[in-house]
Formats: sequence, structure tokens, C-alpha cells
Amino acid sequence: MLVGLLTPEVESLEARSTMLGADALTALAEAESHLAQITDAIFRLDTGPAADFAGYVWFVLTAVEQLQQAPYAPDAAAVVQRPLGFDQMDSALRVRWIAFASAVRRTYNATDRDQRRRWTPPVTRSSSPRRTTCLRNAGPPR
Repeated sequence: MLVGLLTPEVESLEARSTMLGADALTALAEAESHLAQITDAIFRLDTGPAADFAGYVWFVLTAVEQLQQAPYAPDAAAVVQRPLGFDQMDSALRVRWIAFASAVRRTYNATDRDQRRRWTPPVTRSSSPRRTTCLRNAGPPR
């Protein structure tokens, strides 16, 4: 019994990105569909892998924007492609995730600078800060 614990199967040692799972692929397909139909779809994503990745991209864009004053600021596009999943996925899927990251970037760039910074920490987990702002301003999401 102890020998089994000390010599795990190769499959149990393999690290696989959640970006490759069925849930992630379904979430990506839904996000792509929403992006094609709704202007601010990034703010309306259901909780899950696509929303988590959008939050990650938003966080990276905010961090890079703040570092632009530094002489060696990183390239946001390169940073966004660093998660393990990008090394594990095929090129067709990589293109889809990168296109999704580009849509997040377009939304980020179109969002007021003060608002996008305020939304950054919570956006890494959900879009509720934007909804709260809309409610506070008595305006519906655009």
C-alpha cells in the first residue's frame, strides 16, 4: 500500500491547463458567440473559465499600463500568452484564445481609464464592479 503512494502513475503527475477542458471550451464558444452579438459582452460573461481568462487579461493590461513608465515594461500580448495552457493547446485553439484576449483588450481600451483601473482587482473574478457602477449611476450596462 505504501509503495503505491510513493510511485504514482505517470498520468497523475501530468499538469493540464484548465483552458483545455470541456468546460473551458464551452465557455470560450459561448463568449465568442456573445462577442459577435453584444458590444460589451466581456462584462456579461458567466462565471467560468472564459470570464477568468478575461479577468486575467484585464489584470495584465492594467499592470502593463501602470508599468509603461518603466524602461523595460513587458508586452501585454506576450504576457497574456504565458499560462500553461498556451503551451499545451494546438494552434487553432491558441488562435481562438488570443482572439478572445484581443476582444478583452478592445473593451479595456474603450473603457474610461479611471473606471477600468477601479474594476481591475474584482474583474479578475467577476464583472460585478461594473454592474455596481451602473446601478449607482442609475444607468443600464451599455
